Amino acid sequence: KDDSDLTFRPGIGLGYGHLGGVGGLISGSSYLMVKATLEATLPTENDLCWLGELGVVGGASGGNSEYDMSFGPGFTLRAGAIF
Repeated sequence: KDDSDLTFRPGIGLGYGHLGGVGGLISGSSYLMVKATLEATLPTENDLCWLGELGVVGGASGGNSEYDMSFGPGFTLRAGAIF
């Protein structure tokens, strides 16, 4: 493989979160998060590598005894350099 080849890395993640209650006003809740990303890297001739990532994130389900919660999709876009 040539050092200047564009490389792609897909990713998927699942997470479980818990948000604690606030005083007696709001009860705690738990939720399931889902994230999918596609990262692209492009090496250069020196020790620098360009990076770009596109992602989608959302709360698939969650809530507490009073409320059901879900949200998304939310999009993320990152770009930068690795050195």
